[in-house]
Amino acid sequence: MRLTYALPYGTSRDVVLISASERSAGQSAFVIDADPAVTAANIQTALREVTDGIARRELPAASASRAGRDFFDEVPPLRVVPDATDGIAGATALVADAAGTVAWYRGEDGPLDARSTSSTRVDDAVRLAYGARANEDALRTTLRELAVFSAQTFDVSDPTAADRYAQVAQRSRSALDDPSGANLPRSIALEIGTANTLMEATKDRHISTRAIFDDILDGTDGVTEEEVAAKLLNI
Repeated sequence: MRLTYALPYGTSRDVVLISASERSAGQSAFVIDADPAVTAANIQTALREVTDGIARRELPAASASRAGRDFFDEVPPLRVVPDATDGIAGATALVADAAGTVAWYRGEDGPLDARSTSSTRVDDAVRLAYGARANEDALRTTLRELAVFSAQTFDVSDPTAADRYAQVAQRSRSALDDPSGANLPRSIALEIGTANTLMEATKDRHISTRAIFDDILDGTDGVTEEEVAAKLLNI
């Protein structure tokens, strides 16, 4: 019997229950009995144990990941709507309410690229962009995963704590592990560092150009009165 559990944020978990003449500890199986009612009860017990295991291990990690994305990636942030009777425990809906939800980012968020929000001209033909926003993908992803991870609690007395930790760590690692580096803070540092390198190169070129001009000016304005008088006498 193959079952697929749909978890938050588009993930799923497949579970296979096998029928067996007897059941071993830790085995996802059910025992077939001559009495169909007993077999049904055995299937129910096996399903309950499998579902409980997923709910205690994978589901908290998937739920935390979904909550982090709803809060950090949505504008305005999404939050759960408490049930009128059971409160948060009975919440089944989300709401995007800018007035009633804490917004983690309240800074500038215009149509320009983040780098273009601050720029300066360092040469006639060279303008450097060095701006940044806290809600850029690279920074937001890092902040989101740190928030998701720090919101978890792992009690040493909880037998599922190690598995939950592994699940949360795996999801956070997957979100932060970008081989290209395009979705990591170092990509921002690289772009601003490139602008700084170009500014230093422009500065060096200006210094060299100024030295040349200074030599020309010295040859023009730096003539002594004695040299001028001597040349006039020669004329």
